[in-house]
Amino acid sequence: EKESAPREIYKAAAEKVLGREPVIMAIHAGLECGIIKSHINNMDMISIGPEMRDIHSPDENLDLPSCERFWLIIEEMLK
Repeated sequence: EKESAPREIYKAAAEKVLGREPVIMAIHAGLECGIIKSHINNMDMISIGPEMRDIHSPDENLDLPSCERFWLIIEEMLK
């Protein structure tokens, strides 16, 4: 949702950790949110995570430095 409390909390935390405004976009990883929302209409949610490439292929890989950034953002969100 364009107006979302979790989204605003994420944006503030990510900006604090990254030192810049985060890029927010709809991607394939948001599919699960759409499925859940179709059953629980009033649930406000976001889909976030570290950077991954070639997902669901033999070449799938995880960007380790992005895991640390992701952890720091989650930690900031929980404050």
